[in-house]
Parts: sequence; structure tokens; C-alpha cells
Amino acid sequence: MLGYGFAIASNPFDHFSVGLRVPVYSPLAQTRTWYPDKKKPEDFQCYIFNTEHPRAQSASCLEASVFSFDLLDSISVLCANDRELQAMFESKKTYISARLASKATGNNRNLLHAFAQLHRECQQRLSLLQRSNPASNGEVASTPQQRYAQIYRDSQLEILATARVLCKYTLFRAQTQPSEDVVAMLRAASDWTNLDQIAGRNLIRLLQHHMPLTQSYELFGFPELSRLLPGRNSEVVRTLDETVPGSTPHSQRIRLALLIVVLGVLAKEALPSRFRAWFRKLHEWYDGESWSTLATPDADDDSEKVQVLLTKIAENIDHRTLQSLLASKRALPQKLVDVEALIWAWNVVGEESVQIPCELALGRDGNGNGNGIRNGDGAGAASLVLYVPQ
Repeated sequence: MLGYGFAIASNPFDHFSVGLRVPVYSPLAQTRTWYPDKKKPEDFQCYIFNTEHPRAQSASCLEASVFSFDLLDSISVLCANDRELQAMFESKKTYISARLASKATGNNRNLLHAFAQLHRECQQRLSLLQRSNPASNGEVASTPQQRYAQIYRDSQLEILATARVLCKYTLFRAQTQPSEDVVAMLRAASDWTNLDQIAGRNLIRLLQHHMPLTQSYELFGFPELSRLLPGRNSEVVRTLDETVPGSTPHSQRIRLALLIVVLGVLAKEALPSRFRAWFRKLHEWYDGESWSTLATPDADDDSEKVQVLLTKIAENIDHRTLQSLLASKRALPQKLVDVEALIWAWNVVGEESVQIPCELALGRDGNGNGNGIRNGDGAGAASLVLYVPQ
């Protein structure tokens, strides 16, 4: 409507349009040919809706309330790992189309990864819009055209802020116990602004009408998973930490891989049933023969450096100390960590992890209570967490 010279405040049909480039022959370009209506590229509607928009009101679940199907579906395909892509191409159905149709409890790694990416996209667009907002510099709209432009801009800001808060809620909830008040955690943030307060109220209205597909407590970082270790837990963690160089770009991934190898040795006797079932699934999805080698290095790949680093870690780990600290009830192998097992775990972490913004990675204390934000190590802006299905 702004193109016609006017805008309506609190217009329920307002939406934010997202431009999405689709490379030719990419997996996303191929999945878009599966739809029976054979839509043209310009027919795909990548929108973020106002919470009062009819599509938001009639959404089948919380995650699909403000994001159009085409946007959610496209980001999902772009975030898919090898296993998920293979399943999509075998069934000729995208993950989102199958997931929304079933509404049953399922694997949510892809959806949570998509929401981590959507949070980044919303944050970037919101920051750009705020920087170009004349009102932020104290300028007052004086002409009708300026007032209409400000009405439209305010609507776009609210749409993006609400979408960002929904992403935060989804990722926080995936890291917390069902008994924890995630909305209260959002409101307690020190950087909670007036715009966030409006977005928070919109989120509460969405929660009153829509049930989430994702589950609580599905994302685990190194501190959470390390508490599954038996014996003198803190000393085991210190031993594993000291084995991994802390300043490398891959240190988060290597720590998780090393932890998975040690947990895998103990999986049959010491882990809760949920995690034993998870390990069985991992071995079904990622067989030892195919996934115990790194990709052939090329000009743009650092596989050779990773191979050297993982080999060095496997050779230098203090197996005798780990043996004594783990206090297993049964005899453990003399060598808990070998190179092939570590490479397998490295590949598994790459496939089954979710990269979430550091500011959204919740730290947990020894009792499992939230204790603020856990920063990713190094200069990276993301924290690596593993998805473990309920």
C-alpha cells in the first residue's frame, strides 16, 4: 500500500518479504521441482507474517505460525545434513512438508537448525532496518508521506522482532527442561528492549493458539553431555579438555567428538536409555566403514589438517588416567580412543549438531539449572550443540 501513497497502522495483512537466491542445480532447486503445481521461481512466497495475519492464525503449529511454508521449507533444505537430504530425495518429499503433515513426535534436528539460521537472518535484517530508521536519530515525520513510511517501517520492525523472539524461544526451549519458564528467561535478558516487549506479547498470543512441534531438552552442549560420564566426572572432563587445543577453529567439534567416543565405550552399561537408543541410531545411520574416513582434501578443504590434528590427539590422550577416572564396572579397552573412532565421531558431530548463536547457548550448572550464557570458544560466533531426540 505504501506504493500507492498510504499505509494502515496495525494492518493484519502486513508481512516482510525475504529474498532468497536459489543456485541452479542446488538441492533446493531440485526439491522445488517436486511440487505437483510446478510453481515458477517467482511464485514461491518467502514471507514473515504479522501475528494477526490469517495465515499465522490458521497455522498448524507454533513453528509455522509467522514463517510462510515456502520460507521454512527452503531454509530447511539449505540446512539439511547428508542423512536428511538422502531421505528427502528418496521420498521426493521435503522434511518440512512431511513433518507438518504428520504432526507426530519426530526428529527435530533439521527444524532446530533452520530456526538457528532464521534467527540470524531476522537479526541481520532487523539491525539493518533499525540503523536506517529516522526515528532512532530523533527525527520526527512531518509530511503525510513520512508518517506513512514510519507506520510501515514500525510494522516491519515488529514483524522481524516477533520472528526473532519466536526463534529464541524455540532454541531456548530445546535446551531447557519442560518445567522451566522459557518466556520468563527471555524477559530476564538484560538487553530486552521496548520492541522486544511488544514481540514478547505477540509470542504469548501465538503460544495461546499454537502447539510447538519441537520438544524440550533436545540440544546438548559439551557441559551437559559430559555429566553423563561416570566416576570422577570433573576430572574426566578436565582430562578431555586438556587434550584438545583450545584456540583452534575446530576445538568445539573435536571436544564433542572426543566425548562421543568415550561415551560410546560406556554406552551399553552407564548411559540412560535415551542416550543408549541415540547411540544405536548413530551407528545405524553412520556405519563405521564409510564414516571413519575424512573427505578427500581439495583446494578449499582442510581435511588433511584435521586428519593430522585428530591423529595427534588420539596418540597423546592419557588412556591410563581416563581408565582410572571412569571407574567402570567392567574392563575397558586399553585404548579408549583410536583415530578411526575419533574420525567417525568427528563426522557424526558434523552431521548431528546444530550451530546456534553464542548468545543463545544456555550454560547449565552441576544441578542442571540455567546459569546464563555459554560463549563459544575462539573467535567464532556460534556454539556447537548436539541434537539428541527424545
